Amino acid sequence: MNVDIKEIPVRLLQSAGDITTSRIAAFLEFILEPISAGFCKNCPNEFCQDSRQYIGDLLIWKEHLAKKLETAKQKPVFYIVAANVKALYPSLYRDTVTKALECALEKHSDYSAEARKIIIELNKICLNNVVTQYGDQLYIQKNGFITGDNHSVSLANIAVHYILQPIADVLNEAELFRRFIDDITWISASEISNARIRQALTSAFESSGLELTFGQTCTAEKTGEVEFLDVNHCVTIEDDFGFVTKDFVKPTAEGRQFINGSSHHPQQTTFKSVLFGEAIRLRRLNHRKDDYLSSSNRL
Repeated sequence: MNVDIKEIPVRLLQSAGDITTSRIAAFLEFILEPISAGFCKNCPNEFCQDSRQYIGDLLIWKEHLAKKLETAKQKPVFYIVAANVKALYPSLYRDTVTKALECALEKHSDYSAEARKIIIELNKICLNNVVTQYGDQLYIQKNGFITGDNHSVSLANIAVHYILQPIADVLNEAELFRRFIDDITWISASEISNARIRQALTSAFESSGLELTFGQTCTAEKTGEVEFLDVNHCVTIEDDFGFVTKDFVKPTAEGRQFINGSSHHPQQTTFKSVLFGEAIRLRRLNHRKDDYLSSSNRL
């Protein structure tokens, strides 16, 4: 297929090696990682470490809901939504990052006011002294921060949670609300509540100069699916909750397979532990056994 090069979507990709501020950023990550985890579990508690934790939270929610379904006259309808923050790292306002960091340090650390001020200043040094090379030219980054710097994930988590704090009451209307850095998902039991959550999120991120993209499905529909990380929520009338989970494969990863163990490649390239780990992951993600077997065969 032929396509105009201008129609191909692009985004800023950066890497951070052993740069001038790397050691300062590593020192900050040592401080900020536990603070970030505590900060993101406090009003609202949306922190999600990975898909393993999300599946665990989803199962706990289903267990609590199962008791209510025993006496329910009809099957409930759920809205399952996924949202993604477009270009989070390079788009975050520096002022927002600083205010978020000040808030997290004040609420979830025992550091003195002077120590907190030093941490803030060290972070500003890391953000304001980033030089990006593109082709033969060097550019100073004026907004956001590098995706792959030592403390980038903790800083992003703190900033996004800071944006969500003012709308915590609306987010708590969701049956389940979780976030992994710039990926968000929630399950709502009513169309009105779902619309309120979506509008609140849109407004909160727009006020910080950020844009969200949404994907949604509803268990009242015959078919539908929406993904969060590597978890795909698939609507089915056969399930009591109206949906099951499967493993999600990104379009860019379709057709990928591990090396055949009986091939002529050296044995060092085939690791049984990797295959076993993938099998465990697929068993966790696929609710139904048939889906698990199908995913395993594809792998």
